[in-house]
Amino acid sequence: MSASCVQLRSFLILGLAVAATPASSQTPDSAAAVRTLLAFEDARFAAMVRADTIWLRDALADDLSYVHSSGRRETKAQYLESVGSGTLRYQEFTPRERQARLLGDTAAVVVGSAHARAVSAGQSFDFDVRYVAVYVRRGGRWRLLAWQTTRVN
Repeated sequence: MSASCVQLRSFLILGLAVAATPASSQTPDSAAAVRTLLAFEDARFAAMVRADTIWLRDALADDLSYVHSSGRRETKAQYLESVGSGTLRYQEFTPRERQARLLGDTAAVVVGSAHARAVSAGQSFDFDVRYVAVYVRRGGRWRLLAWQTTRVN
């Protein structure tokens, strides 16, 4: 197993463990930070639908690992190419529920569910997903480091 797969697996396991932690331990400062993180995530989803690769380029970590519900894994460059070329066109990505947990001042995990409509390689998709997103704070702002979706039947 490659080092990046081991790192992603560790992030996902950590994310699931952190998501099980009660939210009542959040301070007012951390609650505000979670709201900021979720607002950033909403803006990222909107940029995906707009195919705004300029906004996404800054929002995605350079070492991004993006795993689609199909199991296909993309790097930042591959993901931006898919969205920018229209090979992948999001028509909707609407979160339904999510839990965010801060991991200190520089990392966070969001576990959630969403409804997605997209066209990929000419095929239309309309389905619900569960996702795990790992964010890092770099350069004074949040950036998506890892993304994993699973289609819900």
